[in-house]
Amino acid sequence: RRQLDLAGVRAGDLPLDALVPMLARRIDAALAAELLPGLSLGAVPPERQRAEMAFHFRLDAARLSRLRATCAAHGEPGLVPPLAGERLRGLMTGKIDLVFEHEGRFHVLDYKGNWLGERVADYSGAALRAAMEHGHYRLQALLYTLAVHRLLRQRLADYAPARHLGACVYLFVRAAGLGP
Repeated sequence: RRQLDLAGVRAGDLPLDALVPMLARRIDAALAAELLPGLSLGAVPPERQRAEMAFHFRLDAARLSRLRATCAAHGEPGLVPPLAGERLRGLMTGKIDLVFEHEGRFHVLDYKGNWLGERVADYSGAALRAAMEHGHYRLQALLYTLAVHRLLRQRLADYAPARHLGACVYLFVRAAGLGP
């Protein structure tokens, strides 16, 4: 009970002997959810995972107009939200929930606990796209991918982004494993 409380799990009126099996089923379903075609998180060996990977890189006064133009040229004109100023200065820092390797490609996984509704349908289609846009998660994915790209460029002698850089997966855990 103490561990559940520390993790923010509120049992309400459920007795512990009913809550624990229910949580175990949800965790198993999330681990079995298909992240990529034919791949679930539960199938990724622990030695091919890196949790909470920190990253830091200088922004070097990057111009927002150039970033927006680059995104637009690659079919993502609205990816960068309105921000104050024209230049990004300082240090970009963050932590990637999980980086994992599968078949020679390195993928980013970000867990999301957002409450989007009570129905599985609230976590699919237009509702999921709206949550991704509202949270600027696609921009976050770009930043995470850039961090992994820079790391792989330093660590792999034969690094080629087309061969080594994988997908960025957002796993909305409240519905993971309950639907496609």
